[in-house]
Amino acid sequence: MRACEKCGAACENRTHNQRWCLNCAPDRSAQSRLSKYNVSHPDWVAMVAKHGGVCWICREREPQVVDHDHATGITRGALCGRCNIQLHGAEKEGWLEAATSYLKEFGHASKAATVRLEGPVESDVRAT
Repeated sequence: MRACEKCGAACENRTHNQRWCLNCAPDRSAQSRLSKYNVSHPDWVAMVAKHGGVCWICREREPQVVDHDHATGITRGALCGRCNIQLHGAEKEGWLEAATSYLKEFGHASKAATVRLEGPVESDVRAT
C-alpha cells in the first residue's frame, strides 16, 4: 500500500505506478484532470455542481474540460469544449474587440443567413 499523492489516504496498488486513490481518480478522465490541473474527482464534481451541472459560460451543455489560465496554469472552472475553445480566442489581446467589430459590420449571424438565402449580390464581396 502507498499513500495517495492528492489526499494522503492509503490506497491499494492496482499498478506499479499508481499515484492516487480511487476516490481522487476513479477513471482515466479523472487521472488526466488530476495530473494536468491538480483537480481531483471530488474537486471536479464540486466544480460542476457549482453551476448546476452545466457549462459555466453557455449554461447549455455538460462541462467536459477544466478551464485554466494558460499564462499562470490556475484553474478557473468547468466548461464545455466549445466554450473552452472560444474562450481561448477571447484571451488573446484584441481578439474580442475584432470579433465584436466583425459582428457589427456584418450583422448578427441569423440576419446574415437570411440575406444569403436570398442570393448574394455584388456588394457582398469585399475587397481585401
